[in-house]
Amino acid sequence: MGWLSSGIATILFAGAIFGIAVLIKNRLAAAISLEVSTKLEEIKKQNSIDLAAIGTEYSRQLKDYEEQLKLRNDSRKIVDLLIYLSKGQVDVHEFNHMAWELSLILPADVVCSMAEVLINKNGTMLDLLIAVRKHLLGKEDKLAANNLLNAQQILVQEPATQAATAPAQA
Repeated sequence: MGWLSSGIATILFAGAIFGIAVLIKNRLAAAISLEVSTKLEEIKKQNSIDLAAIGTEYSRQLKDYEEQLKLRNDSRKIVDLLIYLSKGQVDVHEFNHMAWELSLILPADVVCSMAEVLINKNGTMLDLLIAVRKHLLGKEDKLAANNLLNAQQILVQEPATQAATAPAQA
């Protein structure tokens, strides 16, 4: 019976060692799993912050671009009105449509400047362009009305320049 009790003791000892090995393996797997999931959560959080920052920056850039598009569109409407007036033949309905539309999108001081220039002839269209430019850009810059090009200035100067450079006829 000695060998039987030795065999049973060996089996029990091997079972205990196997149980301890399984316990250690499970504890080690749980610890590794916890560490991996903690690291994974940190990475997810960091990526989430990065994605949020990218989304915020993209939204800001998109808003800036939309504001620039609106600014260009408003500028085009003003220039269209002034060009329309400079042609000389004005349709009342078309002019009213353009002027009233601008009255809805421009601030009161710019609309009043338009009226001063167009109705009361107090200033020039170039002065009006400078006032509108200041409003649209949100700041005043170095550009002045006498720096703006227009065809009347060029065409008025051209005949005088030609006469001065023409050879004297005898």
